[in-house]
Amino acid sequence: MKTILPTYLTCRAFTLVELLVVIAIIGVLAAIIAPNASYYADMGFFPTGREPRL
Repeated sequence: MKTILPTYLTCRAFTLVELLVVIAIIGVLAAIIAPNASYYADMGFFPTGREPRL
């Protein structure tokens, strides 16, 4: 006799396609955010927001 399990016990894994889509989205967001984040991090070191003139 075959036991019928509830749906929440039988579907617990992500598919490969779902994982690849999430990784692609994270990669696109990181490519957009990284240049801006480094710019603002550099600006935070100076109280006026600009680099001092030498």
